[in-house]
Amino acid sequence: MPYAPTVFRENGRAILEPYQSSPGLRWITVKLSDGDRHLCDADLMHMVIERLQDEEVVVNSESNKHAKPFEMSFPVVDSSLRCQQWIDIVVEIAKSYRDGIVAGRIFVDHDYVFDLATSNTASLPW
Repeated sequence: MPYAPTVFRENGRAILEPYQSSPGLRWITVKLSDGDRHLCDADLMHMVIERLQDEEVVVNSESNKHAKPFEMSFPVVDSSLRCQQWIDIVVEIAKSYRDGIVAGRIFVDHDYVFDLATSNTASLPW
C-alpha cells in the first residue's frame, strides 16, 4: 500500500499514512482561517477537533490538500459507515495528533497548511 505525507511532522519529517485511492475513500476537511495561522499547534488541533465535533466539515471523495491552503483533511476508508461515523473516526485521529503535539513529538507544518505557495512540501503528491 502506498503512503502519503500528512500535514504533521515528527523529527523534522512528514508523518506518512497509508493511502490508497479507492471507491470507499472519503476526505473529511476542516476549513481554516487566516486568524488560525497564529494559533500554537495544540490550540490549532483543539480548534480542529471542535469544528469536527460541530460537524463544520466538508466531505469529499478527493483531498483538497493539494489545491487549497487553509484546510486540513483526514482520510477515512470505509464506505459502509455513515458520515457521522467518519467524523467520529477523524476526531479520534485528530486527538491522537494533538496528544503527540502536547507531548512535544509532533508539529503541524504551518507553512504547508496556510500557504501552499511558500511551502517546501507543496510538490508532494497529495
